[in-house]
Amino acid sequence: PPVKSPPKATLFQTVLDAFDDRERLYEWDRDGLFDPDMPESKKAMMFLFFHRYFDPPFDLPDFLDGAQVALDLVFHTMYSRDFLAAAASDDATSTYKSETLLESIMTRACVDSIKKEFIAYHADGYTQVALTQLDIHECSLHDVTISKDYEYLYMDVLYRTTEHLSMDKEGDDATTTDVRDSHCQLRYQTKMDNLDHLDWSIAQVFDH
Repeated sequence: PPVKSPPKATLFQTVLDAFDDRERLYEWDRDGLFDPDMPESKKAMMFLFFHRYFDPPFDLPDFLDGAQVALDLVFHTMYSRDFLAAAASDDATSTYKSETLLESIMTRACVDSIKKEFIAYHADGYTQVALTQLDIHECSLHDVTISKDYEYLYMDVLYRTTEHLSMDKEGDDATTTDVRDSHCQLRYQTKMDNLDHLDWSIAQVFDH
């Protein structure tokens, strides 16, 4: 959508516009689009921010729908035989489809941090750790910030999930299964100077 960057309207006008649009904020709240622990005042400030920088205002439901798709893609990609091989490989010249895919949607630092976790699976003798099912119970907005140099807009999304895993290990004839309930937080980033062409990528992964 077309965006005001920097804002063209006065702050007073932005406040009036946000107030007139307040039913949409209430709807987001009823639909559970905000972190359950977020204070009401912070929700209002985020809504004001969206009105200040986006015209028409930011579509939070659409963003969170995309964030669920992104998480599903990340999890199904990293829980694969190909990515486990990528994590275990010492050959810098080798390329793996799973690693290339992750690099297309997140920073290299994120990919490296995930690989470190899967190196541990390899060290424990696992030959495959596959995700058979991912249940996303919650996907909500946790925070909105701007980088100190004003280059990036950050949107932090909180997830509550259940991971159904199938694992094969050297020396074990039987495949084992595991079900894990977990929380995680992803930070999405896009350029502040190009908000009319949002290009989200994953900048950071946090464990909760």
